[in-house]
Amino acid sequence: MTRLRKNAGSSGRIVFVGAGPGDPGMLTARAMAALAEAGVVLVDPGVPAAVQDAVREQQPALELTPTVGEPAEVAKSAVEAAKKGRGSTRARRPATRRKPAARKKTAKR
Repeated sequence: MTRLRKNAGSSGRIVFVGAGPGDPGMLTARAMAALAEAGVVLVDPGVPAAVQDAVREQQPALELTPTVGEPAEVAKSAVEAAKKGRGSTRARRPATRRKPAARKKTAKR
């Protein structure tokens, strides 16, 4: 069941964007569009500097805010920005590959 809420003012939206492998040229068109429309970008600590620089080049006046603290605190700051009518985008660090599980050597019979 979905509840509809009446908002007193305009509200923004929150978008999560993956930073990809670290090369700004590898960001999707949707990711670049979300970053271009954002009023605030929350940047995870692992987001490569090259991606942050590309965002700054595209929108010099854009506010890049590092995410610090617990996930709930970060979510609160994104919601606050959205309630003020500013689009909020969170740039997530690239996913790391897991190492394959080590296999135990068994004696041959």
